[in-house]
Amino acid sequence: MAAGTSNYWEDLRKQARQLENELDLKLVSFSKLCTSYSHSSARDGRRDRKNYLENIPGEILQ
Repeated sequence: MAAGTSNYWEDLRKQARQLENELDLKLVSFSKLCTSYSHSSARDGRRDRKNYLENIPGEILQ
């Protein structure tokens, strides 16, 4: 039974690491989007911010 419990916890650790890596990638993508948005907004003050912000979730998931 100890070996089975050990495998269970090891599987949970692996899953947690995978989820952490996915989250890190999404945070990096979000950071890049925010950076590009702030640079483009500085150049073009007429940009439709609401439309851009509505599209961010779709861009992060790609």
